[in-house]
Amino acid sequence: IFEVLIQIPFDFLIVDGEALHTQAKKAVAENRYAELLSALQILRRLTDIQPAFVDALKGLKGKPSSRLSLLAELFKGTCLAGLNQYVDFVKADPDKKTNLPKDGTVHELTSNTISYIELLLEYSDTAGQLLVAQVAGAHVNLTLGSKRAMGAYLYNLLGKLGLNLELKARGYEDMALSCVFLLNNYHFIHKSLTRTNVFLSTVVEHSPDVEDYYLQLIADQRQSYQKCWQKVIHHLLEINKPLVTLAAEGPKHGEKLSKKQRQAIKDKFKGFNTELEEVKSIQKRYAIPDESLRRSLR
Repeated sequence: IFEVLIQIPFDFLIVDGEALHTQAKKAVAENRYAELLSALQILRRLTDIQPAFVDALKGLKGKPSSRLSLLAELFKGTCLAGLNQYVDFVKADPDKKTNLPKDGTVHELTSNTISYIELLLEYSDTAGQLLVAQVAGAHVNLTLGSKRAMGAYLYNLLGKLGLNLELKARGYEDMALSCVFLLNNYHFIHKSLTRTNVFLSTVVEHSPDVEDYYLQLIADQRQSYQKCWQKVIHHLLEINKPLVTLAAEGPKHGEKLSKKQRQAIKDKFKGFNTELEEVKSIQKRYAIPDESLRRSLR
């Protein structure tokens, strides 16, 4: 009687599950990775209920529990393929100039990747087990290895994102804007990484110094940006007939500067003001939305 009662609802379960798997597989093929997260949610549920189903359906004709196991394997294959494909998708995102933010703010690829990671972390146990099995095969301690495998996956994904951002930054003709772009993006990644403990702790499983790594990237770009101001401040630095030298060559106490000396000083300040206005007119279009990052550049 039990077998008769469950046959129709169980058939519906398998048919609906196969339809959802077909949708998920198509979504991954079309780079619609939001549906990959839905597939991971289904897989986690299947994994949770499978032992109870196997026990309840033991000994029934047609081995219905094996149909459920097969469905779970289909989702495992599609989810793992999607996880790997997303890394390739981020790595290969085209560096078209038309896609670059004109004000150097955070790129859409960066915000989308971070959103993907934050949602993926909700299923890190399921995704981590898939990644462990991929690397080490079936005979492995999934409990001990899944978080480390997930950390390695996220670190690799962030690395591919960083390489893509560096390629994109080369599309800017102005070096200062290139630095602003990388500053905004690296700062956004670091801020996202440290906003929740689960993100940082997962990546740290693979790379303990990941936070220091991003802080160094930010510091390097900050220094590169400040170098872009050299053409402005060099007028006031101790080079090319510095002001202190002009003063030393000037008249004694109570005497006036010569016409040549006055003109030299005027030329320095004129050069400074001209360069400052030029840089100001260009960089007023740039944007650094984060207040703490703006303060660090002043």
